[in-house]
Parts: sequence; structure tokens; C-alpha cells
Amino acid sequence: MTDKETQNAQTQIAGALLSDWLPSGIMRRMIMFILLLIGLYGFLSEGGYLMFSWLLLPLFSPRCVGEIAYAIGKFSK
Repeated sequence: MTDKETQNAQTQIAGALLSDWLPSGIMRRMIMFILLLIGLYGFLSEGGYLMFSWLLLPLFSPRCVGEIAYAIGKFSK
């Protein structure tokens, strides 16, 4: 990779890290909200396995995905 390509990749990653916490589309927000409600229902009804839906919530956040990708990139360097 050249310096220009590296700088371009770093700029894209920085943009992802500084983006919003919530997803951009209405469908993605609805899916995220439904997963939140499923986990809340599992918490209140002692169905603990339903709370695992909360583990999927960060996958809908552009900022979380960017930070995870950045950490994996630094780790695998």
C-alpha cells in the first residue's frame, strides 16, 4: 500500500468512527428497536436467552462497527 492509499483508508476509518451511534435508515432503526424490545422482554420475563439479542445491537451502529474494525486493524497490523 502506498502512503496515499494508507491515508485514504485512515480517512475513511476516521469518518466511520466519528459517525452517528444510531443507524441511518428507518428500517435499520426499527430492527434495532425491535431487538431492544426483545431483550427487554427477555429481561422482564426471565427468558434470559432473549437478552442475547442485545449482543446484536452494536452491529447496527456505524460508529461501533467502525471502532471494532479499527481495533481489529490495529491488532492484526
